[in-house]
Amino acid sequence: MLRRITITKQGLIGICLLLAVEFLFIGTLAGLLFKTKDLLDQEQHDREVAVGLNNLANISQKIGIAMIRSASPPELLQFVESSTDYHGFLGQLNREITRLKDLVRNDPESQRKLDELERAASATCNYYDSQQSTFRQSPEGFETFNKTMFRLSSNVTRLSQELIKRYRNTEQTKPSDTVKALSDAQVVLITAALVNLLGAVFVAMVLVKRITGRIATLSDNVDRFSREEPLNERIPYTDEIGMIDSLFHEMTTAIQTARRNEAALIENASEVICQLDSDGMFISLSPSVRSQWHYEPDYLIGKHFSSILRAEDAERVSAEVKQLMSSGKRSNFEAFVLTGTEEHIDTTWSVYWSTTAESLFCFVHNMTELKNMEALLAAQEEQVRNATENIPVGLIAINRDGFIQSVNATAERMTGRTRQDLTFRPVLSVLEADDGVAEDLLQALESKSTNLTSRCSLKLPDGHNLPVEITSANLEEEKYDRLLVLDDVSERVKLETMKADFVNILGRNLREPLNDTRMRVSALLQRNNLESKKLDRLARVCTNIERLLRLIDELLSIQKLGAGRLVGSLKPVQVHDVIRGAVEAISDHAEQQGISLEHEESTSTISGDRERLVQVIVNLTGNAIKFSPRNSTVSLKVEEHAEHVEFSIVDRGRGIPENMRASIFEQYIQTSAADGRRGKGTGLGLSICKSIVEAHGGSIGVESEEGSGSRFWFTVPLYKPSNENLK
Repeated sequence: MLRRITITKQGLIGICLLLAVEFLFIGTLAGLLFKTKDLLDQEQHDREVAVGLNNLANISQKIGIAMIRSASPPELLQFVESSTDYHGFLGQLNREITRLKDLVRNDPESQRKLDELERAASATCNYYDSQQSTFRQSPEGFETFNKTMFRLSSNVTRLSQELIKRYRNTEQTKPSDTVKALSDAQVVLITAALVNLLGAVFVAMVLVKRITGRIATLSDNVDRFSREEPLNERIPYTDEIGMIDSLFHEMTTAIQTARRNEAALIENASEVICQLDSDGMFISLSPSVRSQWHYEPDYLIGKHFSSILRAEDAERVSAEVKQLMSSGKRSNFEAFVLTGTEEHIDTTWSVYWSTTAESLFCFVHNMTELKNMEALLAAQEEQVRNATENIPVGLIAINRDGFIQSVNATAERMTGRTRQDLTFRPVLSVLEADDGVAEDLLQALESKSTNLTSRCSLKLPDGHNLPVEITSANLEEEKYDRLLVLDDVSERVKLETMKADFVNILGRNLREPLNDTRMRVSALLQRNNLESKKLDRLARVCTNIERLLRLIDELLSIQKLGAGRLVGSLKPVQVHDVIRGAVEAISDHAEQQGISLEHEESTSTISGDRERLVQVIVNLTGNAIKFSPRNSTVSLKVEEHAEHVEFSIVDRGRGIPENMRASIFEQYIQTSAADGRRGKGTGLGLSICKSIVEAHGGSIGVESEEGSGSRFWFTVPLYKPSNENLK
């Protein structure tokens, strides 16, 4: 059981036992001492009572003598004086009785006798006081008075003697009890001292017996470890020494593991690790000397380290090593080592002088590959620097506050300013945002992670502006520094202007003649006197004119889309208004094609451009009608989600080939060349729909299965008063 208790707890148990015995003896001794004190106090009390009783008896005698003197005839002349003594003695008697009553208040028997004595004394005095004027009148009266006084005085004397005898007996028995109590206390005190001494010796012997043997085992383990011999078995105890022995075994295991790991590291280290004595001679070398220096370790042991250094480095390094040995500090130096293959390799030496071992420990790293890599990196950095300087786009690095930090040569040429003039200049001082782009430009300068491309103009010193496109990117993720890439788009702007002018001319110069021709052809179709063959030709002419007009309209839409003007400002729009407008615009066409048009109602509110959303639904529904068989149904469905509303146009047509679904929303893409069954398209409708939907912040897609129809869908965000409208 004790083996499971720690030494500390064992010591505490022994101390607690000794303390328990000590407290027992102290309690016993304290009881005896209190008893002795009570006996001594009782003796003192009885002694005081006995003295008081003696005083009481003396006073009674004095009173009796005074009474007798006053009763004798020869003493008649002294009667008055004796009477005065009598009254003084009587006062003393009363005071002494009162004091004795207080002393014997805890002794009922003594209290009773004092009461009797007080009554007897009072009766005697009362009788004396009442008869002192008559007892002298006759001899018979005097004799009667004397007898009565003698009887009364005897009664007082008897009671006093009884009390005195009672307390004298008590005084004779008390000292023996006190002596016995003191003797018992002495015995207890001696016994306690002996028991404590023996208990302490016993506890000490038990603890020493349990500790010394295991301490010797632990000491032997230390000696064995120093001699690298196997340790003794672990001490099978759970106390502190057993824990120390267990920790010592774990420590030795860890040290042995560390030694093996250290040896393994030295064995497999790529660096050369060597030890030099105070004269600079090799004492030991790691095996890596074979692969690094192409020497065998035994070949170099005993040689001076300078023998393998390049002649130009030997003297300098030797001086540094000597200074290091004298100062006892660490040092690093570079030197070329002559290998066993007669090659010089560039090395870095990290050396440390150990005063204890009086040896120099060296870690030698081959820097040849690193130096070659640094040279290669320097060359590559120079190439990158040259490429950056001469890249055909301008590069401007700005800090988080929008001030220019650096520019490349192309940016200098584009801005017409030098680096010195541009550095620390606010970037907005050389940029001028185009209409509608200022917010995007500020966002590009302030955002931490968003890459943004926007078009603006460079303000040149001569007052002209150079149109550029700026792409913004983070230089480092953890910082706000950004890189602006400036691309000169002046030629592109000219081409876009020419294209816009061409499209405008196309719309203005072709739309009017085509509209005029369509009106004339429509008027001819109203005549009833034309042959059917001519009517067919006129109908085909009218169809082709309408196709050309649609082509012109879609070209103009694409032009607006490229200029960012296809979608206006986004406002709250009721979904049922958009659906009603689209159905009204397409219902006649559906009826002409023999298609039933179904639609759902919705009370949702979205954020968008109503006319453009109607155009999207009309385009998608028109395509569904065009590719649906007669007497079929095209459905327009609406479904509200948490953040957006989804519109779906479902047809029962031939479906879309799988290889075309990813590219169908690109410009000028059609699913088949045979799409002229109900009028050819331009290949721009779906592209325009996609652009409109994405401008609303939504998405568009198609789900289709060949032969079973298609479902075109697009989403538009729900209107939320707290949301900012998209452009």
